[in-house]
Amino acid sequence: MCKNNSIVEKLKSDICSLLSIKEINEFENLVKLGISSINVMSIANKLRRQGLAVSFGQLMQNPSLSNWKLIIESAEKTEIDLNLM
Repeated sequence: MCKNNSIVEKLKSDICSLLSIKEINEFENLVKLGISSINVMSIANKLRRQGLAVSFGQLMQNPSLSNWKLIIESAEKTEIDLNLM
């Protein structure tokens, strides 16, 4: 199923546009780059609308694309496991 790669790539593209930059190191702290807590809240809401159980707190705990990818993968695995039951 692995839709997470496309979600992460879209997220990366959206954040680059939001911050007016061309590239993001996936380990960089996005808050230090300039993303606001309101932006992170919006991202969490978008991910939840896509069926992923992701919270604002999870994203803010370590605001980097590498961490967010792990969170998305975990949320997707939970979704897949529940579908198998």
